[in-house]
Amino acid sequence: MTFYRAFLLGILLGLSYLAFMRNNIWFDTFSIWDDTSKKSPKKARPHNNLGGAYQMKGLNRESIEEFKMTIKLEPGYSGAYSNLGAAYLNMGLYDDSQRELMNAINVNPADARAYTNLGALFHRRGKLVDAVVALRNAIVINPYIAVAHNNLGNVYLALNLFEDAKRELFTAISLDPTLAMAYANLGSVYMRQGMIDGAMNMFRKAAVLAPNNAEAHANLGGIYVTKGMFDDAEKELKKALDINPDLSDAHYNMGVVYTKRGMIDAAIREYKTAISLDPNFIDSRINLGAIYYEINMLDEAEEQFKEAIKLNKDSFEAHINLANVYGKKGDMKNAVRELQISIKLNPNSYDAHYILGFAYEKTGNFKMAKNEYETALKIMPDARDAKEALAKLLSKR
Repeated sequence: MTFYRAFLLGILLGLSYLAFMRNNIWFDTFSIWDDTSKKSPKKARPHNNLGGAYQMKGLNRESIEEFKMTIKLEPGYSGAYSNLGAAYLNMGLYDDSQRELMNAINVNPADARAYTNLGALFHRRGKLVDAVVALRNAIVINPYIAVAHNNLGNVYLALNLFEDAKRELFTAISLDPTLAMAYANLGSVYMRQGMIDGAMNMFRKAAVLAPNNAEAHANLGGIYVTKGMFDDAEKELKKALDINPDLSDAHYNMGVVYTKRGMIDAAIREYKTAISLDPNFIDSRINLGAIYYEINMLDEAEEQFKEAIKLNKDSFEAHINLANVYGKKGDMKNAVRELQISIKLNPNSYDAHYILGFAYEKTGNFKMAKNEYETALKIMPDARDAKEALAKLLSKR
């Protein structure tokens, strides 16, 4: 048996809400604030806004220095602490981030931005209940922060509270119709609910709004794989990988596309790349093993399925595929063992019972073979393979 599954990227987390303001006007132009901070080196706000400009360029270390300078010049400016906490969060320095965000709240308990960033931090750390509390605080203080609603929707999604998630994400979109991550996250909710067309529409909007966001294109490519739209999938996945070649999920889905087209060498290359980027990517190992099985590279297939089982001993797909490898090698003892494990994991699998019946028949255990064929037919009464195998078995006795 060969198993292929489109693996969509996770949610696009709105990590931070950074406000860089001067006279209530938003700026993100680096040159403006670089010039202003040089002309007014002892004024706090230009340094804060320059820090924001650095962060928007992805220059977190430089932004941290500017936010620190802001705090030195104006210790009571809560926004600088919040921005510093967000910069640390983007660098994965969670303890430093939490310290600065709490400093922001201590300076100004009504700093909605600090609570928004604190909620993102708690989400990153897996503290979902704390994240809900922080984000609700942000929304109570200022109900018009689109990213706060987006982040809360994300947390609700992680908690499987789909209706709550949709409510928050729709609110985020109503507040900011250009917020690409809200559309992407709404698409993730729809995916979890099995609403494939709705998810596809949301991912399309996200990709249009964020054409340089690799994850947006990867998500859209993944949904196209799920829909069997392989030409469209390849187009979006190539866009994603052109932007960020290190997306293991995009390489995996590209592998699925090539597999479906019979481009075996290309599929192997993509699955191997996905595994090199994420050695714990079990689905890539299973699909790679399945290809090796089909082209009779049985030792390589066995290796991949065994690695998959190391990652998840309860993977039905890994065990039943490993059983197929053993069966093809003529090792019926190990094939039976793996099939028995497969049936424990999925008692209603027609394939597992049918193949186990075949394995028992090969070993001369006709009674057990008959039982397994009959069980398979209880699951799928019209299955021709099991009917013919059972009839052939009974004719021998």
